[in-house]
Amino acid sequence: MSIATIRQNTFPFRKWLIYNSIGWLLGFIFILVIASTFDALGIHNLQFFLGAGIGAGVGLAQWMVLRKLNDIGGRWILFTVVGLGIPFLIADILGIIGIESLIEDLQVGIIAGGLLAAYLQSKILKSYGVTTSQWITASLLAWILIGLLVYGMRFTDLIWHNRWFGFFTNLAILLSGGPIIGWITGRLLTSNLKLKGLMD
Repeated sequence: MSIATIRQNTFPFRKWLIYNSIGWLLGFIFILVIASTFDALGIHNLQFFLGAGIGAGVGLAQWMVLRKLNDIGGRWILFTVVGLGIPFLIADILGIIGIESLIEDLQVGIIAGGLLAAYLQSKILKSYGVTTSQWITASLLAWILIGLLVYGMRFTDLIWHNRWFGFFTNLAILLSGGPIIGWITGRLLTSNLKLKGLMD
């Protein structure tokens, strides 16, 4: 097998990691835009845009890497937005009618959204050697880790008494989401994905 052939069948892990990291940051920009829009309309105390914003940023970034695959189109982005947004939307609806739910906790919403998004995405990836159970396991592991880190942010003030050190610790936690998703899911795709024309 030639070097060119090996390269043509190598998943671009580094690109996937970088794009997921950028997509995570882009997601926060989407969140700010959506939140500002709703605030301008006088609509407050909603959470659905947290999942939808991150889903849009990460989904778009992942699609930009995967788009050369034959049947991966814009539905990858849609599935990611819908998957990550629905649990928070349910929490908003329940909150409006006065019902408390676990989904109101940010980390629970993150994990539930990650699970649903992974399930929807797996329907696309199964044509490329990634089973539903593999993708859900890898994605859920990433989102659980992110959820635990987000949960841990509430304790940073107890650990670090310096306000600025605590601020930068929390900032590092928030920014770690993209690299975590990129690394864990990227390792799975590197070993399982049947590629058609992706280049590093």
